Amino acid sequence: MGVSSWLSIFALAVPSAIAVVSLVKESQERREKGEHPKRWHWYVRFVLTAVGFVAGVILIYLSALSGKSNETRHSQERDSDKQQIAGLNQAIETQIRNNETQYLRHQKELGSLHDQMADLKKDIATQDLRKKMEALQARLDRSLAPKPLAKLETGFWQSGIRDELPTEIYAPVDGNIVRFDFTIVNHSDVSAKDVLLWLGICDACKFHTEPQGSQIVPGAPPLERLYRGIYLPPGVGWQKLTVEMEVPPGPANRVEIRTKYRCEDCVIENFQRIYLALGRLPGPTFLQPPPQVKKKLKKP
Repeated sequence: MGVSSWLSIFALAVPSAIAVVSLVKESQERREKGEHPKRWHWYVRFVLTAVGFVAGVILIYLSALSGKSNETRHSQERDSDKQQIAGLNQAIETQIRNNETQYLRHQKELGSLHDQMADLKKDIATQDLRKKMEALQARLDRSLAPKPLAKLETGFWQSGIRDELPTEIYAPVDGNIVRFDFTIVNHSDVSAKDVLLWLGICDACKFHTEPQGSQIVPGAPPLERLYRGIYLPPGVGWQKLTVEMEVPPGPANRVEIRTKYRCEDCVIENFQRIYLALGRLPGPTFLQPPPQVKKKLKKP
């Protein structure tokens, strides 16, 4: 049993001892006064006190056993979970190593075939055999060639423009709110699936409304939003994405917008930058016009 169990037994023993001492003292005082207390009444109270003490000790002992059993079971479950997690991690690492080994073995075999074809070309062969070797060489070259990747471009969306997106446009400011539309286009010959597109506005700006279809990534700066699930076949552009943001007041008339994309078959690029030329209207003036002085006409 632990320290808490012994403290509980001690806390139970103190009132029980006090009750027994009180019973003995009460019996002695009555005898000194010449009274004859009822013995059965005294024994009943003494037995109840003893039974209560023993029952409390038993309950504390059983509770300590139950707590120890639960702790042992939880410890075994944690150890079992750790073993399962370690086994899964080991299986994942083994699978990764097997995949890498198999990939390297295939590349080595293809490289060996490539070298054999180069050696055969040096030998004398018929015209038909030369054509077959050239076809096989072309297949091997395609197999050894790096996988083509998709290259995407972000820019401002304008009706009818898909080839080269504008990277700077004029945007009027209403109060301190500016609105613009942008999109992303696939100019390559490779399909881009499950594209992730990040949008970042200027440091002194903030979003006026949440852009439709975007997400707030936990832990990301408040100036960034993420678009998911974009699919772009070769030569195809995505839909119009509208953003409303608040720009700081002041003389600044040009702000920077940052975009970045990622996908499994995409080229890895840093942030692409596009710019907004802000159109600010001058504020009204409320100055009083200068007073007009009327000249007095001289009498002839």
